[in-house]
Amino acid sequence: MVEKSTPVVGIIISVFIAVLLGVVMLSISADQVNDITDKQGYVEAAQAITMFAPIEVNITKVYTLTEAPTGWKANGECPLTNFVLSNASGTALTVTTDYVVDLSAGTYTMKNTTDTGLMDDNSTYATYTYCPDGYQTGFGGTTLNLVPGFFALAILVSVAFLIFWILRKEGIDI
Repeated sequence: MVEKSTPVVGIIISVFIAVLLGVVMLSISADQVNDITDKQGYVEAAQAITMFAPIEVNITKVYTLTEAPTGWKANGECPLTNFVLSNASGTALTVTTDYVVDLSAGTYTMKNTTDTGLMDDNSTYATYTYCPDGYQTGFGGTTLNLVPGFFALAILVSVAFLIFWILRKEGIDI
């Protein structure tokens, strides 16, 4: 009786294709995980400042930002970060001197000490980082960040196992 040998070339091609598919899926899953576990980049939102006279800012108006935290994010679990308020020419206003900001609510109020000479077009421009919808924090976010790494390890172990299996099948002992 003739013993059939395993077609090693076919197995090598199959492993190569499987690794390529695994790398593509790894890239896609890493991108998806990154989208829900990282805060989004800067948003620039312009808002017109209401003024009573050319020199007096309305200090009673509360301005709400475009990407203000809502739902569970508004409970202080995911406040805005990297908040900067500036005028049209890009000059940054000073926190606590020119305005007060509530990062958990996504609101700010101008103060009566604001230098209205900075308000060249009666607008403010807020830039900040925010949590997107579906953002994962805590244990869930940490666990999701581990998934691509374990997926890469699974690909590596599978390839190593198949390489050792092929070498052993060919009579090469390692």
